[in-house]
Amino acid sequence: ARAVTDAFSPAEVARARAILVSADAHALEGRAAVAAALARDEALGLPPGSYRRAAAELAAVTPEAVSRVARRLLDPRLEIVAVVRPPFAPTLPTRPQPPA
Repeated sequence: ARAVTDAFSPAEVARARAILVSADAHALEGRAAVAAALARDEALGLPPGSYRRAAAELAAVTPEAVSRVARRLLDPRLEIVAVVRPPFAPTLPTRPQPPA
């Protein structure tokens, strides 16, 4: 609810940005990951090397933009609450113990 009603602070957005940029950099450390990023860009019709611009594009994200997207995607009227519990295990009667 807070994500929809309250504005995100610049510090919150900067922290999230740093986490995403770091995770993206770590994800692209291997050759296979770079090849997958190139293939993804190609499949999505993006120019070659688009994956390299992710950090710069994240830098352009503002707290206002994050709030606007949160209001659009996090609609409380569409909220689903799921309750998960262990399956029911019936209790079996115990046998009376023979006298000792």
